[in-house]
Amino acid sequence: MTSRHGGERSPAAEATGPGGVVGAAWLRFWFAPAAARPLALVRIAAAALGLLLLWSYAGDLQEWFGSDGMIPSDVAASWR
Repeated sequence: MTSRHGGERSPAAEATGPGGVVGAAWLRFWFAPAAARPLALVRIAAAALGLLLLWSYAGDLQEWFGSDGMIPSDVAASWR
């Protein structure tokens, strides 16, 4: 949609009515252009934490899934 001045209107400019200011802030938060570097850093940090969590389980795998583990081998086999 175009504005009165001939330019394109942003989705934030379309937010009118009961949630005008809040709606505009919501649309600006989700749809405004942003740098990709902070998101990339968050993704890298999340992947590193996920790998660290998996690594922390490595010492207990035999205790959980071994022949004398807490999870019987037939139950573990049914999960595959």
